[in-house]
Amino acid sequence: MIAITCALVDVACSSGVSETAPATTTTDATTTTSTTEPLSIEEQVEEASLYAWEVYAGAVSELDESQLHEAYTGRALEIVTNEVKERQRDRRPARVDVDHSFIVTVIDEETAVVVDDYINHQVLVDPGSGEPIEPDPDETIVEAYSLSLLDGQWFVAEIERR
Repeated sequence: MIAITCALVDVACSSGVSETAPATTTTDATTTTSTTEPLSIEEQVEEASLYAWEVYAGAVSELDESQLHEAYTGRALEIVTNEVKERQRDRRPARVDVDHSFIVTVIDEETAVVVDDYINHQVLVDPGSGEPIEPDPDETIVEAYSLSLLDGQWFVAEIERR
């Protein structure tokens, strides 16, 4: 899958990101019904990527890998689990803050690649106070993620860090 991800990074960089489907609300005098158009695969994958970042942020902040399986699978789960365990051992929690710029490429109905060209503001924090112990790196990082649809949920399955 890494080979697929690497090969698709160039393809994905030339693709556009689809826009989010608008939500619609219907209201009358007695009831309120809210309907939302189904999300496209691209939107589902983007949401899953953001959720994976939230789960990761919680894990490195709390030094607790127990929830990573909710957003990651396979090799990606191994990578982020090992990172959190190293942080636990070294007592190195972090505050995750990133500005994402996703490009989503759908390979098929169960596989997608996300290229995230993001601005990293992640900093190590003091385990006691939670205050930053280093300056904001304010750096651009490009990562590619392969996502797989498993039992109706998108999971990050591979991570390619540059």
